[in-house]
Amino acid sequence: MRRTNMILMSDFYKQAHAEQYPEGITKLISYATARMSRIPKEMYGDKLTVFGIQSYVKDFLIERFNDTFFNVPLEEAMAEYNAIIGETFPVKYVNTGKFEALHKLGYLPIEVGCLAEGTRVPIRSAFELPEGQCQVPFMYIINTHPDFAWITEFLESVTSSEVWYPMTIANQAYYYRQIVNKWYGVTGCDDNARKSAISEFGFRGGEGSDAAIKASSAFLTSFNKTATIPAIKYIHDYYGDKVSEIAGGMISTEHSVMCSNYAVDGDEETFLKRLFREIYPGGAVSVVMDTYDYWENLKRCGAGELKDIIMHRDGTVFFRGDSGDPVDIICGYNPKKYHSLAQVKLSRAPIYVGEPFYVEDELRYYKLVKVDGKDEYVTVDEKPVDVMGTVELLWNMFGGTVNEAGYKVLDKHVRAIYGDSITPTRANEMYRRLAEKGFAACNVALGAGSFSTQCAESPDGRLFPFTRDSYGIAVKATWCADENKGEERQLFKNPKTDTGKFKKSQRGLIYVTTDENGEIVAYDGYTTETLPKEDNLLQPIFRDGKMLHETTLDEVRQRLHNNEF
Repeated sequence: MRRTNMILMSDFYKQAHAEQYPEGITKLISYATARMSRIPKEMYGDKLTVFGIQSYVKDFLIERFNDTFFNVPLEEAMAEYNAIIGETFPVKYVNTGKFEALHKLGYLPIEVGCLAEGTRVPIRSAFELPEGQCQVPFMYIINTHPDFAWITEFLESVTSSEVWYPMTIANQAYYYRQIVNKWYGVTGCDDNARKSAISEFGFRGGEGSDAAIKASSAFLTSFNKTATIPAIKYIHDYYGDKVSEIAGGMISTEHSVMCSNYAVDGDEETFLKRLFREIYPGGAVSVVMDTYDYWENLKRCGAGELKDIIMHRDGTVFFRGDSGDPVDIICGYNPKKYHSLAQVKLSRAPIYVGEPFYVEDELRYYKLVKVDGKDEYVTVDEKPVDVMGTVELLWNMFGGTVNEAGYKVLDKHVRAIYGDSITPTRANEMYRRLAEKGFAACNVALGAGSFSTQCAESPDGRLFPFTRDSYGIAVKATWCADENKGEERQLFKNPKTDTGKFKKSQRGLIYVTTDENGEIVAYDGYTTETLPKEDNLLQPIFRDGKMLHETTLDEVRQRLHNNEF
């Protein structure tokens, strides 16, 4: 199916608004603003990451407008329009002449400006603002031709739809990066390794392929690993970075590979030997290990011929768990502890058959078994592997070094990786527990699928999907002018029924600057005469069908991470 004609890319009511504006309006400006955060501030802070505006402008306002409207014969473009609108809308009340005039003009007569991508813009409700300040917009649209003031708000639907999502996902990635930065710093990991600590692989779980590509692209503002190949092309096309500098992937197995080889060989070891010795004798490779028995499979790799092969490879094997509680799989679960075996027998706490528990006065583990239907407690000769967790088990099998910060780092030939059901809380807890056990955070790589990138998390662990309203993002008109009469009007809304002041809008033209502390602030109520001409952080990037200024992903990354990406 061919892309939708851009004059159809709106809500129905937008089609009739041109005729509803007051006569004589020649200018109309709209600002896009994150008005209120519904995301827990104690976890995510009170700022939003600006990203995805340039790609939206290039994709929709240039390419799609040209491909579906300006470069299409007028008769064809309007026939398509009338075939849809004529069958679905009271078209007799809609003046199609505005689109015919736009087609004749041959370009989109608007200017788009925004804060530099990678900027962290504050989110404040009207109640939180100091006297004289307004909420900080991150983008504006204004018409450049007096006959097309209507087009500013005509673009609201598609603009809102396209910009909220990459900004929200970029914000989630930024939050993950702060967790990585904290624990990599505490445990003495290489600073350069932080950007590859989490890999994005949410393609299959995206809300369609377009959304998945944009989500991955947004995640790459804070990391440089992805499994979503089209995201690399997307960034290359719309931000201009060299492919090699955007992101990389990793060679990995999957369950179909492991299952099919098991079906042929009758075991997992045969394939692992071939994988490490013949197929990939060098380089990094991730191997899913939980197809049947995760712990036994890991122990198999740490002994005999397999261990020898791994230790003589020129590269790192990443052992991947894919089921269970990610924190427990990587760090080991915390077994129940009792002072004595007598306490166990008297305790009402449930102990399940086969579940190890620790007896402190004997300094040993026990587990419950059934013998002739009766409970028996038998000693476990060594620390159970599921209590050790993946990293400790790998350390015991392969060894490693202790870094300058005093934390253990696995031998360079092995690492752990986990990507199923990661959340910010789980990532933080995983790093914390590893540090508690004396292991550096960089012993494990994490993967962020759609579950990890598209859900916000509350302090009590509840997950809820991101929407446009997660940060209250809206595009609203605040100023208009009749230039022929030399008149300007401030536009605003302030509903009395909006007790939370959520929908109270800015008014007039807006000036965005920094205060004495370097924090971004905004002031509204300006006219064309009073608006400061210098140092407005909202800068034009597009006008009359052409880009005025472009940024790269690298510039976005450095701006976002204070030149420490």
